Amino acid sequence: MKKTVLIAVLILLGTCAFAQGGLLKGLGDKAKNAVGSQLGKAVSGSLGLGGNGSKESNASGEDYPEVALTYAQDLLDPEANENYLPLEDPADAPVYNSYLDALNARIALPASGSLNSAEALRAYGEKVARVRKATVDMCTRYALKQSDLTKQTMNGPSAGSSSGAENASNISAAEIMKAISDAGLNPATASEDQIRDVVAGYVAGKTGMSKEQAIEMMAKGAPEGAGENRMNQIEKELYAIYDARVMSSLNSAQNALAGLQAALLGGQTAADETTLDGALQALRTKILAAWPASEECKSVNKLEREQGPKSRPRQDEIIDKWNARQLDLWVAKISMFQEAEAADALKAAQLDAELDAMPESDKKTSDWASAKMKAVMLNGLILSCMEMPAKVFDCPLVHHAPEAID
Repeated sequence: MKKTVLIAVLILLGTCAFAQGGLLKGLGDKAKNAVGSQLGKAVSGSLGLGGNGSKESNASGEDYPEVALTYAQDLLDPEANENYLPLEDPADAPVYNSYLDALNARIALPASGSLNSAEALRAYGEKVARVRKATVDMCTRYALKQSDLTKQTMNGPSAGSSSGAENASNISAAEIMKAISDAGLNPATASEDQIRDVVAGYVAGKTGMSKEQAIEMMAKGAPEGAGENRMNQIEKELYAIYDARVMSSLNSAQNALAGLQAALLGGQTAADETTLDGALQALRTKILAAWPASEECKSVNKLEREQGPKSRPRQDEIIDKWNARQLDLWVAKISMFQEAEAADALKAAQLDAELDAMPESDKKTSDWASAKMKAVMLNGLILSCMEMPAKVFDCPLVHHAPEAID
């Protein structure tokens, strides 16, 4: 909106200049130059340029090439950022053999004030590139296992039950009635304690638990998850993480669609700051608006007007300090979402590691393959968590000025 207003003002002022040029026709050059100078000051003073924003002699009497009215403003390009990541995959990338390996090696977000130069950004970019390469390679290897895991899920042997409580769920009612009959009890006349004692003894003999444990289980009822082995439980936990991710993505998509519909209908819509992407988009808008109005922007314009290209090192210092402050805000916003992302990823990685640590006999079952498939489905979560530091480079930054202007 501010940019639109500024353009409109410049157009209006330009129209006035043309009109005054007609009125001054026939007057002396000295008068015309004086009027032109005053108009230029009115336009460019607010931009921190001084004068008329064009070729002007400084205090030393030296003339510098024409300086555009938006010289410093144009150093922040909203459509493009300099790429501080290496152009080629790093040759020294580590190797991660599992999700847990990757998460244990993830790099921290940059400390406040540490990204204070192009060199610091490139150094951090090299770290990010190595981690990214290793993570993508690891997740690719996981994905390539899907075909074999699918076959094992359909054709592998079932693991069966693995505890007394689970085995107890397989005892049929007919077995219980036969045990009562074999004990010489009549269900119609026997007391509750007599029946419980006989049933508990039978269950203990079938499952390997003690009679006291069987009585306690009968009193409490079958525990939740009875009939499941640990592989089944891990599968359920992994799927719960996956399901929550899917629902979160659907909610984000619905919010984005609602915002698009509002925009098409001429309404105003704000970014959904409950998501990382929405929060960063809102911050991006603020940064883009803040630079043109900043004292730093005015200072850069002033240096270019008064000292020309020889002031570029000082301009770069001002720009680097501005960028470092914006990067601190950007990283702080990322860190607000990183903890939740990392918690889900770490839980998935630990469950995956538990599967990998199981005996070979378990790894051959359909239960294990089914659980491992759920772990593979979560490679997107691992990638997203490991990619968090790379989002630092999405922050809009002011570019250094070129060494010379044609």
